[in-house]
Amino acid sequence: MKKPWDSFEKNYVAVETLDADSGKTRLRYEYYGPWFVHRGTVAALLKEKWIIGAALAINLLSVIGSGLVDSVLNRVGVTCIPYGLALAALVFTAMGSVLFLVSGRKVKRPEYERMDRILRSAPIIEALLLLCAFLAAIVLALTGKVTGSGLVPMAGYLTGSGCSFLTWYLFRTLQYRKEKNTEFEYAEENPPCFSPEEES
Repeated sequence: MKKPWDSFEKNYVAVETLDADSGKTRLRYEYYGPWFVHRGTVAALLKEKWIIGAALAINLLSVIGSGLVDSVLNRVGVTCIPYGLALAALVFTAMGSVLFLVSGRKVKRPEYERMDRILRSAPIIEALLLLCAFLAAIVLALTGKVTGSGLVPMAGYLTGSGCSFLTWYLFRTLQYRKEKNTEFEYAEENPPCFSPEEES
């Protein structure tokens, strides 16, 4: 089983430095792993961040708002179960989106791998679960078990599903290249470029 320390040692190296004031030797850790660099322009990256940021905001408002509506849909298992699971996936979608939003054009390997792992799975899982809740709600509506204002959560299901799918799709299209950290002569050799779907 891979331990956190193994990942740390894979990316950081201990460097001894001399403290000018005390004259003592101090140990600090410097990053020597590869950089993951966004291949587009700064303007393109900013646009992608705006889209994912807006999708996250709408997603949160839609999905959480759906659960606050007084509706039969929030009391029957056929919609509550996929909706509840979608809420759990939404937490991870939000985490991955925030990691992307605060990242720069150059990202360290641990941060990139965490962001990539989350955004390649959580948003699409959330989208499918919300779609299941939406389809179940349609069946309930057609059978007359839910009417009028009780159908309001359906709008949140569909909107949230669309936003999470957009987040998943947009991140899949982003192109990063893996660059050698030239500050260290023993840094590993890296391939010139790859997309988020490829193994790092």
